[in-house]
Amino acid sequence: MQIAIIGADERTPALKRCLMESGIGIIEITEQNIRRLMQSQIIVLPLQALEEDGRIRGSRVKIGMVLSYAAERSVIYGGCFPEVLTRRPSGRRIRLVDYMEDEVFRNENAGLTAEGCLVEAMTKSRCCVKGRNCLVAGFGYCGRAMAKLLLSLEAEVTVYDIKEDCQRVAMEMGCSLWQENAEEQNFEWIFYMADKPCPIDTVLKWCDEKTYLWDITTGGGLPAEELEEKGIHVEHLTAVPGRILTESAGIILARMIERGAADYGRV
Repeated sequence: MQIAIIGADERTPALKRCLMESGIGIIEITEQNIRRLMQSQIIVLPLQALEEDGRIRGSRVKIGMVLSYAAERSVIYGGCFPEVLTRRPSGRRIRLVDYMEDEVFRNENAGLTAEGCLVEAMTKSRCCVKGRNCLVAGFGYCGRAMAKLLLSLEAEVTVYDIKEDCQRVAMEMGCSLWQENAEEQNFEWIFYMADKPCPIDTVLKWCDEKTYLWDITTGGGLPAEELEEKGIHVEHLTAVPGRILTESAGIILARMIERGAADYGRV
């Protein structure tokens, strides 16, 4: 079977190598050979698929060209597709698959995100993990992976999340809970992984000028400018696995695509 790959990011070399080692052929698509899309039922885009102008990241090919030349019943893998694109009808039944919709990938990527954030924290603070007083804000996939990793390395972990089911899981894991009416407690490391912005009054109860505060959210969930004015520095970390753990990040993408190819009935 052949898979078409368009564009590239830091993960792409490991992704291609892993697919080829599994016996899958690769067609690298450019503007010049765009018609070759018709030869493949599976099309692979980067995790952050599109630039603002609609080009595939790392290429000059636009998503409109991909949809025009893709074969009947093609499956297009990518990430961060705009909603208007996912709702677009296709007469040839072309399906867009967001990497983050795959449960296995989301868990594996969350683990890599946690490891990458920890590398950043240790490098920039020059501190070991053991004994660190840490807050994990947001207890989704990445927050749980972060808390689990910190606990395994003997850090003191407190979780901030307003959802009761998340609080229950956090306590079962051995974390402490931070409550809105709690007294101020300054944490040494804060990993902000919530999917919503947090009021500055709440954040200020967590930290002082000595705190290392890492914002892992894509759009920046913390009021960084307001915090900076109060002497508290926020480090905004994005695409952590792709920047730091490129080999592993590419491999988990390849595994997901291999699973999809197998389901398609061609591998």
